Amino acid sequence: MVLQTRIMTDIKPIHSCFIQLNHIMYRLFWSNIFEEKLNEELMSLGDNPDQGKSWREIQARNTMNLDYILLNLSQLFEIHDTQLAKVLKEINNLEILKCLENIWNPIKEIKEKVELWRNNYVAHGKDQSVYFRTLMEIDPDYKNTIKKTYLASRLAVKYISTIFINNLSDYHWVVSQHRLHVKVQGEWVLRDPHIYWKEMKTMEDALTKHSNEILRKNGFTEISLPLNFLNP
Repeated sequence: MVLQTRIMTDIKPIHSCFIQLNHIMYRLFWSNIFEEKLNEELMSLGDNPDQGKSWREIQARNTMNLDYILLNLSQLFEIHDTQLAKVLKEINNLEILKCLENIWNPIKEIKEKVELWRNNYVAHGKDQSVYFRTLMEIDPDYKNTIKKTYLASRLAVKYISTIFINNLSDYHWVVSQHRLHVKVQGEWVLRDPHIYWKEMKTMEDALTKHSNEILRKNGFTEISLPLNFLNP
């Protein structure tokens, strides 16, 4: 507990800012890799007789990946002009942002669209549940927005990594402290899925069975997955 308290005391705003930027950078980095693989899968379908099913699956994964990119770009915008500029100014390295304006401008260009999608399509659902609008109604230029979002995602990785490489001592310290945090406090990782997934499925099946009994008793149709009634 003493070690943990000391670590938390040592973390300064610049370090917290860099830690969060590091998270955003790696999330976008891996999202870009996943998108490349999805594109390759889509191109390889060819005359596959199962093309319709495979195409729908790829598009579903593509949509989830795009949502993830939009959320992380939104986080980047939240901290860029306030916290990041502030901490870089404190260490007399604000000039790096000016040098990277050529990279930042195409990212900044879609800020309003990212906020529009986040608030109306990706992250919030209250307004949609009252007055539903299609994506085309929310953003008539959605096709170009998607293209610009992918570009912004790739540029954001380079933008953040370049900030880090030009503040390497602070970045190395941040990484070491974050690893120490993880060592002390623990980290969520995907281990032994065959164990907890089996437990989860058992609980799911039990809850489904009980709910079906209640539904039947009250004259309702039993629980069904979307594919069972969307594709008869």
